[in-house]
Amino acid sequence: MKIKSANTLRPDTLEWLNGVLEDYVLEPHAIRLLTLAAQAWDRCQEARAQLHLEGLTIESRQGMKPHPMLAVERDSANRFAALIKQLELDVDEPKRGPGRPPTGYDSGFKR
Repeated sequence: MKIKSANTLRPDTLEWLNGVLEDYVLEPHAIRLLTLAAQAWDRCQEARAQLHLEGLTIESRQGMKPHPMLAVERDSANRFAALIKQLELDVDEPKRGPGRPPTGYDSGFKR
C-alpha cells in the first residue's frame, strides 16, 4: 500500500511513511497509528524550526519565560517515539534533509 497524498505531511515525511509501508504489512488501524507518528514527527520539526527562528525564551509581562514551542517539540517527539514503540516497528526516524543518515537512538532529535 502506498499513500499518494497527505495534505498534513511534509514530502520527506510522506516518503518515509511510504517506505515503512513498503517494508511492512500493516492492518488498517496500524496504518492510522503510523500516520499519527508521521504527523507527530512533522509537528516536532515545525516547533524546532520556530524555536530556531525565535529562540528558546520569549518576553512576557512577568519577564523572560520558556518558549511555548519547547513543550510542543518535546511532546511531539515523545508521541512519535511512543507510537513507533507501540507499533513494534524497527524503523529509522524520518530524515530531516540531505546529508548522512542519523545514527544512534537520539540522533533524530539533535540539531
